[in-house]
Amino acid sequence: MSSVRTNVPYGSHPLQTLDVCHQNPSPAAPWLIYIHGGAWRDPLITKSTAHPLLHHILLTHPTLNAATLNYRLSPHPDQPQATARHPDHLNDVLSGIFYLRDNYGVAPNRAVLVGHSAGATLVFQVLPQLGAAGLWPAAVVGVEGIYDLVGLVDEYPGYAGFVEGAFGERERWSAASPGWEGCKGYKGRTVLMHSDDDELLSWRQTLAWRARIEGARGKGGKGQRVRLVRARGLHDEVPEGRELAGVVSELVGEMTVKETEVRHML
Repeated sequence: MSSVRTNVPYGSHPLQTLDVCHQNPSPAAPWLIYIHGGAWRDPLITKSTAHPLLHHILLTHPTLNAATLNYRLSPHPDQPQATARHPDHLNDVLSGIFYLRDNYGVAPNRAVLVGHSAGATLVFQVLPQLGAAGLWPAAVVGVEGIYDLVGLVDEYPGYAGFVEGAFGERERWSAASPGWEGCKGYKGRTVLMHSDDDELLSWRQTLAWRARIEGARGKGGKGQRVRLVRARGLHDEVPEGRELAGVVSELVGEMTVKETEVRHML
């Protein structure tokens, strides 16, 4: 029987909450975990932005479990009292995922992580730490993502304010940006999506991040292959688009097949 819970606390702060749909108790159940964007600070962009995607995917994959997380935010003009600063955001995402592991049984290689915009930054920031905890995901999907903070502000100087609010002074940005060095043990799928219609970000972030990941393959050719998907819609429309739903459905389908294979082996 499906169980839907909203605003489940995984920490003591009011924003340390998640929504979860648990419809498959199997230890091998596939999971979809979504991390929202909003420039690390927008109080109007929350975990609920994933609800249309989750609703569609859960209807078409009845053995899937899913969750969407909130996390603490940095100062915003409408919410100057917010105080989160890196690494608070990624620590919250890790805490939320570990909560799902400890309370719902999310297993290694059984989750698709999806992050939009700043959420894409976060899913790649936490990837090495998930691996260190033995919880590599089956796939990571970055949607309209930010992967190089210095490059972002070089391209869009007007973004310096929210980057400084979330990460501090410029000399800290390179170290805070996602890196691939700690992901050598990751064997899952990597998908990057971007839209030609995105009014906030060009393709530069996505293409440079793909090149960096694939460039880490080295002479042995054992690194990651990145699937690049062209989406449609404005920056905040892409999470509700059919392109993302199609990619996630495909990845979940692959995990569902593996779950069936595991059950037959038991």
